[in-house]
Amino acid sequence: TDAGLSQLPDVTDWTTVTKMSLINNEIKNIPDDPDFPDQTNLVTLFLQNNKLVDIVGRFFQVLSTLVVLDLSWNLQITELPKGISELVSLRLLNLSGTSIKNLPEGLRVLSKLIHLNLESTSNLRNVGLISELQKLQVLRFYGSAAALDSCLLKILEQLKGLQLLTVTVNNDSVLEEFLGSSRLAGMTQGLYLEGLKVPFAAVGELSSLHKLELVNCDIT
Repeated sequence: TDAGLSQLPDVTDWTTVTKMSLINNEIKNIPDDPDFPDQTNLVTLFLQNNKLVDIVGRFFQVLSTLVVLDLSWNLQITELPKGISELVSLRLLNLSGTSIKNLPEGLRVLSKLIHLNLESTSNLRNVGLISELQKLQVLRFYGSAAALDSCLLKILEQLKGLQLLTVTVNNDSVLEEFLGSSRLAGMTQGLYLEGLKVPFAAVGELSSLHKLELVNCDIT
């Protein structure tokens, strides 16, 4: 952490490393390094707040043991490689503050994923493939361009294991529908509302709400 690194550190024996924190560095690329091992025992990898643009090659392919991956606040990341499907043990993925435009198709096969953070993803437009993530317990997309719509609302209602939600809403009828879903409304901890007529009394009754932001809204 804060070591001024511009690339992954040299590790003599990757099989001895289970946790790695590379927060607040200058890492831009993770290239296809021929010296990278065929297998690691890495469980936790923190890469937040670097300058990552590209993740290529075999990097994800050798991280089948990875449980936690944090790529948040790498503002230049616009997409993730198909190889993310190799992270078969992944349970927590944090992509908040990145510039991803779409969720990678490989995400749909990560059957163990329980926590997905997409907050502050200002270029993300569609999160429909979360319908495949039936074990998801925590979903965060507060401040995301992927605002809640009727289709996504139905998907969320079908995720029976979901326990915690942060959400963006920018449509009046969708807000009404959302507030009418006692289960989803009751688990919502963060609510980002934009350009709406907000029935403040109803919003005030959200029992789990910790964070509320109103942007260009009228309170009724």
